[in-house]
Order: sequence, then structure tokens, then C-alpha cells
Amino acid sequence: SSKGGMVALTMAMAYDHFHDHVRVNMVIPGGGGIVTGMSVGRFGGDVDKFTSRVAPGTAAGRVATPMDIAKPVAFLLSEDAAVISGTVLDVGCFANQGGPVPALPPARH
Repeated sequence: SSKGGMVALTMAMAYDHFHDHVRVNMVIPGGGGIVTGMSVGRFGGDVDKFTSRVAPGTAAGRVATPMDIAKPVAFLLSEDAAVISGTVLDVGCFANQGGPVPALPPARH
């Protein structure tokens, strides 16, 4: 529900600031398919294990990198996106779009 609230806020702010020539967009860095310290930490810090377990469950067949997130953000900040506002861009190889989500590894005691 918090993501839904952020989506609604993005759209409302885009509408409210349209006449101020302020663009408001939202980038959602997909659920779990991105190589970050936190996501890799779920697999004991093993990037290869994370990638091999998560990639098959994404639409792209691979995990997203920080650059995969940065490029769409750079586009939204550019003049090429001057007419884009109120848009929600889901980035992250569709890892949060209903594909199989790998189980967490067993807890170490």
C-alpha cells in the first residue's frame, strides 16, 4: 500500500505543478532483481549465487544493475523527456511482476 500511495502522490504532484513547468516522475527499482548490498546479502554476499537464483525469475533473464536504474533516471532528467510527467517507471527486469521469487537461503545458526 505504501507504493500505491507514492504512485498517487507522484501523479497528484505532477498535476499540481504542471503550470509551474515542474516535472514529477517516479522510478520504482524493481523488487529484488537489482544487485545491491542488501539484495546480495540475502545470499551471504555471494553475487554469483544471487544472480543464478534471481535471474531466471525475471522477464529479462538477468538481474538489474545500478546502471540499469541510472540510465532511465538520466533520461527522465533530460530535455528528451521534457513532456513526460506523472509517469511511474518500473525498472528491475520485472522481478516484482509475479515471476518466481527465490526463497531465502536457510538461516545460519
